[in-house]
Amino acid sequence: MEVNLYSKKEVSLLVLLFLAATASLLFFLKYNPSVFPEHHIEFELTRDQATAKAATFLGGLGLKTDGYKRVTIFKIHDNVKTYLEKEMGIEKTAELSKSEVNLWHFASRFFKPQETETFEVAFLPNGRMVEFYKIVKEEAPGARLSKEKAQAVAELFMTEKAGIHLAEWKLISTQKEEMPNRTDHSLVWEKNNFRAKEASYRLNIGVVGDEIGSYGEYLDIPEAWSRTFAKERSKHVLASLVANVLSYTFFTLALFICFVMQFRRNNLRTGFAMAVGVVACLVNLLIEFNAFPLDIYSYDTSQSWSGYLTESLFGGVLSSLFAGLTVFFIVAPAETLYRKTFPKNLSLEASFGRGFATKTMNRGLFLGTFAGIFFFSYEILYYFIGQKIGFWSPAGVDYDDLFSTALPWVYPLFVGFMAAVTEEGVFR
Repeated sequence: MEVNLYSKKEVSLLVLLFLAATASLLFFLKYNPSVFPEHHIEFELTRDQATAKAATFLGGLGLKTDGYKRVTIFKIHDNVKTYLEKEMGIEKTAELSKSEVNLWHFASRFFKPQETETFEVAFLPNGRMVEFYKIVKEEAPGARLSKEKAQAVAELFMTEKAGIHLAEWKLISTQKEEMPNRTDHSLVWEKNNFRAKEASYRLNIGVVGDEIGSYGEYLDIPEAWSRTFAKERSKHVLASLVANVLSYTFFTLALFICFVMQFRRNNLRTGFAMAVGVVACLVNLLIEFNAFPLDIYSYDTSQSWSGYLTESLFGGVLSSLFAGLTVFFIVAPAETLYRKTFPKNLSLEASFGRGFATKTMNRGLFLGTFAGIFFFSYEILYYFIGQKIGFWSPAGVDYDDLFSTALPWVYPLFVGFMAAVTEEGVFR
């Protein structure tokens, strides 16, 4: 039976590590906000309130939403966010995002399965409307207005529904498109006295016949900047892709060889691996169904609703089975090989039972916790020094649609579980 008492030398070492970990944690807490800043969004409405506000807005346009399915998600314009943070700084980006620039918003969609007509309305966190779309059939009937009359319809919407002061904007372009049974117009305004470096702030209004078909505010990012950033980004993506392909290829090959060898020798411990795989499958299944209401936002209304539900259900189950099988094929050969190589060490299966009462397990948990804290500090120090020589990282956003799901705790549970199990299996 294992002796659980610690020697004075071991206690002294643990105390020193605890003090070092405490210092590392304080270092992390002090410099993390400056190295990895976050946008703290001030919400004046919730997701449910945004949905209700969108329905009221549509009702004000004479558009009835009774019988329509509705879903609201939180969307972020990543390109706009990246441009503003790189060119204007994080503090200025946060200031502009509060009410002036359409950087992130609640987007509500209203639809009926297998019907073309859908409505979308978006509000900033402070409640200001920044986007509206009404999707209709190309052959839908409507008026054939002149450019001047279409502009008058658009300007009336801007002042009465969008709260826009026309004096602050100038019309810069108009386009006309002849449809089978109507004439559509697209008009673009640019905001006066606004520049985010070289970017301007614009709004585009679509007049469908004699009705407003779309309204959208956006930051017009210079094409030259977008091309330069895309080229720079592509190098990083390529390097990451090559690294991932090589690492996963060799890992999968080694895993396959190990699995086959242990299987042929009838050494595989499949019972415990299967149990862990089932847990991974069930947690992944919870994630799939928990996020389903958010996935509805991208539903193609030309597809039957029952077909969409069946496809989503099948996809969720298939994804969960894949997650479970992945864990099984990692844990089974890893635990077998580890037990054969280190027969006197604590097995992974035993760790979930009597293992917690052993000195080996407790010491491992202590050291693992300390090592994790040291890594946090190392990461902060790495980027802290890196910022001095040109490192840049985007600011995080302290809101995610997962917070609006029924079980928001499921996702971090799955990520932590999969990381712990797969990494444990890989290292074993």
